[in-house]
Amino acid sequence: MSTIRIAAAALTIAAALALTGCGATPATPAPTAPASAVADGPNETPAETEAPVVEAAPAPAPAPVAGDVITAEVAETLPEGVRAYPMADGTLVTVVDGQPLPAQVEAEIEAPLAAVVAHEPADKTGPNPAAAAAAAEARSAVARLGRTAVVVYPSFGVYGWRYQAFVSERQRLLDEPSSDRAVTMAAAEAYVAGQANPAAWVIIDVTAG
Repeated sequence: MSTIRIAAAALTIAAALALTGCGATPATPAPTAPASAVADGPNETPAETEAPVVEAAPAPAPAPVAGDVITAEVAETLPEGVRAYPMADGTLVTVVDGQPLPAQVEAEIEAPLAAVVAHEPADKTGPNPAAAAAAAEARSAVARLGRTAVVVYPSFGVYGWRYQAFVSERQRLLDEPSSDRAVTMAAAEAYVAGQANPAAWVIIDVTAG
């Protein structure tokens, strides 16, 4: 009888211990994300950003050159020291301070005086008012370009062709006209070279050569 009770008690204790051991086993914790992953958030690829577009600065305009043919619009934007000379055909030609007078401009200024000289009467023995007026107009045209002119032209008289250089109607470089054109041209060139700013002077030469 006692043996049966002891055995039963042993089985009861064993069952209790089995039940206690099962209840004491800790549950496996759920996996957690690393701290760095939590701090940084989802591992997403950052969106690509377009580089800012930097527009290149416009190239500076080339320096004006004497003799350029320009439009009326460009003429309105010319810098100081540059002028637009209106030619007889309607075109505009640049004249730049410190640069030689463009050949086409000089030729156009000389043309009226050259025409008068070419038609000078062979029997004329006194001054030619038409030539003097044309020379004055040539000096005025040069003055409008910011320069001063020495005008050299011939006149025909009792001694044939004579050459004189005029700074103005009354200021002549030779006491008497020379029969040698080279002498008159040398006087004009020497006079211009002796000025404070020779580049601001122009020799208008309509001699017959």
